[in-house]
Amino acid sequence: SAAVQLEAIQRLAESDPARAVSLAGAARQQVRQALTELRQTVGRLRDPVEIELSLSQALRRLASSFQEATSLDVTLQLPEVDCPITPMQRLALFRTAQEGLTNIQRHAQARRAWLKLSCQGGQILLLVEDDGIGISPEPKDPGFGLLGLRERASQLGGEVTLVPRTSGGVVLAISLPIQEPA
Repeated sequence: SAAVQLEAIQRLAESDPARAVSLAGAARQQVRQALTELRQTVGRLRDPVEIELSLSQALRRLASSFQEATSLDVTLQLPEVDCPITPMQRLALFRTAQEGLTNIQRHAQARRAWLKLSCQGGQILLLVEDDGIGISPEPKDPGFGLLGLRERASQLGGEVTLVPRTSGGVVLAISLPIQEPA
């Protein structure tokens, strides 16, 4: 958006300087907002997952802080007994939950979100769902967050999918093979 506005500023600079100045102000504001969001995202990536907490506890804390910050209702569905996971799997699952909730806040226009963790059939499955506006089945240009999640899951022998939810919204899923922690 800012790039388009800069092109318009270039075209209008001589013929309509007042309009060019106005567009420059709007572009500057958009760039500042983008930088703020980028800093927040990078800051969240640098925050260590609470080492002393289990994945279930960390997901509870994440959901609670997200709900408090956004007023969006988040429902948690966690197993009664923690899944056996390695530290790398724990990080991948937690980052998927973070990315999913962040995308719901930014893009989904949702009223509700769900975090569902399960361990069955030799797999750990985390679903991050929303009841928002949805997306096309496979975005043409997935963002860096989704690409990063897919790379991390692939390194762990798993996969990440992003699909429309049957009753509206989106389902972000990560599936990893269960590996006993060393």
